[in-house]
Amino acid sequence: MSLINPYINRRASHLIEVLRFRLNAPLTSVNYIRFSLLRFLIICTIVLMAYAYGSSTAIPNDPLVVITNAPHSSQDGRYDYPHKLLELALNATQETDGPFVLQFAEEPLTRTRALLEMESGHSLQVMTEAVKPDWHAKLIEIPIPIRRGVQGLRKLMVRTEVKDTVEKIVSLDQLKQFTTGSGVQWSTRKVLEDEGFQVVVSSDYASLFRMLSNGRFDTFARGINEIEPEFQEFSKIYSNIAIIDNIGLYQILPTYFYVSPKFPTLADRIARGLAILQENGTFDTVFCQYNQESLAQVKTTDRYFCLKNGNLAGMPILDETKYIFGLCESGILDLTKITAAQLCQNP
Repeated sequence: MSLINPYINRRASHLIEVLRFRLNAPLTSVNYIRFSLLRFLIICTIVLMAYAYGSSTAIPNDPLVVITNAPHSSQDGRYDYPHKLLELALNATQETDGPFVLQFAEEPLTRTRALLEMESGHSLQVMTEAVKPDWHAKLIEIPIPIRRGVQGLRKLMVRTEVKDTVEKIVSLDQLKQFTTGSGVQWSTRKVLEDEGFQVVVSSDYASLFRMLSNGRFDTFARGINEIEPEFQEFSKIYSNIAIIDNIGLYQILPTYFYVSPKFPTLADRIARGLAILQENGTFDTVFCQYNQESLAQVKTTDRYFCLKNGNLAGMPILDETKYIFGLCESGILDLTKITAAQLCQNP
C-alpha cells in the first residue's frame, strides 16, 4: 500500500466509511475483511481510471514523424522557406503536442503524384502549394498565405537574343506574342493559358531552363523569390539566358500548407503553431529572412501586368491586407503604395 498515492488511499478509506455508515454495518472482523477487500477494489478502480485518463491526455514519448515534400535537387531552394516555417510551427507546439521528427519524402514528386500521396497519407503528409481547386477540395487546407503573395510577382527569364525586344514591350498583348514556358501541373499554367498565352510545358522542373536556352519558348515567368537563385544556378549551364528587370507579370497567388486528410490532428497542430509564430513575431522575422533580398528587387518604376487567377474561382474571398501587392487582376500593378516595411526594408 505504501506505493499507492496517499490521496487515493485516503479517498478509498473515506468511501468505505461512508458505505459502512450507510449500511449500518458493525465493525466486526468479518466485515473488516469484506470492507478491506472492497477498499482494495476501489483503489484498483481509481488507479486504473487515472492511468487510462493519463494515457489519453499525456504527451507521447515517441516523436511524431512528419513527412513533407523533397526538393528536386540539391540546388532546388524553392521550398526552403516553407520547410523552415513548418519546422518552427511544429517546434512551437512541442510543449502541448510532444516531440516530432520532420523528414523529406523518399523522392521528389510531381504535383499530381504529390496530391495522390497526400490523399493516402502514406509517403507524404504535408506540403505547401499555390491554391488549386483539386487540392482545396481533397486535402486539409490551412488558409494562411505564408508567402504573402510574393511568388505571384513574377519576373521574366528570356534568351539573350530576345532580351532587347522584350524590354521594349508596353502592353500585355505585345507580351502574348512570345511563347512562354511552364510546368505541366503548375497552377500558373492555367493562368497563362486563360490569358491567351501560348504555353509550352514540361513535367521536369530543370528541363524548362534547357528548353528556354534551346529556343523551345521565349519567356519563362518566375516568382521574384525564385528567379535570382535559379539564374545563378542555371546560367552556369546555359550562358544565353537573361533576366528582364523592368517588365513582369502579377497574379494573386496564395500559397498554403496542405495536409493529408488522414492527419487532421497534424493539420490542427500546424495551424496552432503558425498562429503562435504570428503572435510572437517569429513569422515576420523568418519571412523577411527568406524574402528580403527578393523584395529588394521591386522598383516603383517596374511594369507588372496583372493577370486573373482562375484557380481562385469559387474559393473564399481573400483578405487583401495579407498580400503585399494587393489583389490586382487587370491593368498595371500599382507599386507606389508599397511601404518599406512591407518590403522588409528599413525605412
